[in-house]
Amino acid sequence: MPADLVLAIYNPASKTRTWQVGAMRDMLLAHREPGTLVVIGPCWWLIGRSVSGPDEDVRMVRLADLNPAEVDMRCLLIVGSTQTQWY
Repeated sequence: MPADLVLAIYNPASKTRTWQVGAMRDMLLAHREPGTLVVIGPCWWLIGRSVSGPDEDVRMVRLADLNPAEVDMRCLLIVGSTQTQWY
């Protein structure tokens, strides 16, 4: 039985590392539902800076709709488990 964990991916892409986010999405879609929640948020959360600041941008998308072009090295991706819910 595979583990059903929430995944946090820090610094998922950069100008020279662009293919990994799409590959990760495709690999996860082989094991998770297309509607699995993905939160795209600022990596500043990890150090508690700029939370609720003017540059903060937090989005929730379905795994199937995750666009690698919207992800860069300033992002933190949180991929929900099968038990993750959103309202």
